[in-house]
Amino acid sequence: MEIADLHIHTKCSDGILAPEKILHKASLHRISAVSITDHDTIDGFLEAYPLQSKYDVELIPGIELSCVENGTEYHILAYNFDPSSQLLNRHLEYYKSTRLDRAEKMLKNLEQFDIFIKLDELIERFGETSLARPHVATMLAENGHVDNIKEAFNLYLGDGMPACEEKVDFPVKSAIDMIQKAGGISVLAHPAKYITRTRINEMIKEGLNGIEVWHPMHLPPMQRKYLRMADDNLLIPTGGSDYHGYRPFDEQNFGKFTVSYSIVESIKYSTLK
Repeated sequence: MEIADLHIHTKCSDGILAPEKILHKASLHRISAVSITDHDTIDGFLEAYPLQSKYDVELIPGIELSCVENGTEYHILAYNFDPSSQLLNRHLEYYKSTRLDRAEKMLKNLEQFDIFIKLDELIERFGETSLARPHVATMLAENGHVDNIKEAFNLYLGDGMPACEEKVDFPVKSAIDMIQKAGGISVLAHPAKYITRTRINEMIKEGLNGIEVWHPMHLPPMQRKYLRMADDNLLIPTGGSDYHGYRPFDEQNFGKFTVSYSIVESIKYSTLK
């Protein structure tokens, strides 16, 4: 049976592998199709797109958009959109600049702990495409300020911690509308992480097209719950490994959390747009 992994990150956001290495990895696992869903950037998709035939792996346009409402963060996956959409690309350019500002503020906050890292150092190490807390955490670990990334979050960068800075507001409804105008499908990512049934129902009314069912965070009872929700509301059920490359169980999850290729066809030929 042909399978797909529709949730993968590369070094273009907060993963560690280059986009081409993701395609190679997928081919080794006999995965027929993947979607590179980097946070708030399509650079990884654009880099991998010309290499599909080399690895015989189909690449579905994808991205994971950060949405913030009243201090609460949600992630909306987008699939099969037009990568040249001016509306989408204007948003991504704006978001890149806000991520740079946020990273600079976090580095400034760290100075109260006698930790001095310059923004230029962070950009030189990771680029400026989609700077996020994991990048700052990695620098803290590499420079010997903490033992590992987890400790960096626990001491400095986690929600409510002294060096953390909130992301700018971007409502879910705005993300759904933007994805639709770009010709894509909107999917709620890993709902078990943070979200109530009431809020999911609101998102469905706002035009949500799908829900991520198969995810490392979702145990089988949870998968059944979200699959029923998808069926009851005519949503596309999606799934993937959410692979980053440095987290516990990432390697075990790659190739394990997949969906049937029929889900890819549902995304590509959906009438829900």
